[in-house]
Amino acid sequence: MLQEQLQQADEREQQAREREARLLALLALLETAQQVLQVEQQSRRDLETRLLPAPRPAPVGKVRAWTLLALLLVALATFMVSLVRPELIEWLTGS
Repeated sequence: MLQEQLQQADEREQQAREREARLLALLALLETAQQVLQVEQQSRRDLETRLLPAPRPAPVGKVRAWTLLALLLVALATFMVSLVRPELIEWLTGS
């Protein structure tokens, strides 16, 4: 009886060692896969950096300049109309 229990304990210990060895092998495989993934991602980033053109800033300055010019022209036109035809301004404002 004691011999049988000792044999069962040895078998369980052997199974535990085998399970631990499989888990360690899986862990090593997982670490290797993670390293490969990191290298692949870095390579992809490097390739994208080399192949993609640099982003160009939007021409916000030109839009802003044209808007200011249009407002200036409207103000100038209003001023000229008030000098040349003041009655038109009175008619528009209701005075």
